[in-house]
Amino acid sequence: AATLGFPITDEEAIPGGAQQVFRAQNGWETRLVWSPATGTRKVAAHGALYWYWVNNGYTSTLGFPTTDETVRADGSVPLQYSSGVELRWTEDGGVERVR
Repeated sequence: AATLGFPITDEEAIPGGAQQVFRAQNGWETRLVWSPATGTRKVAAHGALYWYWVNNGYTSTLGFPTTDETVRADGSVPLQYSSGVELRWTEDGGVERVR
């Protein structure tokens, strides 16, 4: 199983919670985000879902992730937020808002 690797940033406060970035040996970066209501969740620090979240209101609009970013069997990557919004990334379509 892949590991997160070592932290490359200190834990830092963000509105409503905290985050920290880790880099695995293969160079991939994972951002762990935490809030009291959602706990700790994994999001690709370099990924389209993360940047959509940041560029579309971040914690003030979408809230915090309530699921980890994981790849489904069909290659899509869903991510749900505490606001009820669900985003999905696909190679062909990029990021789309499912609900």
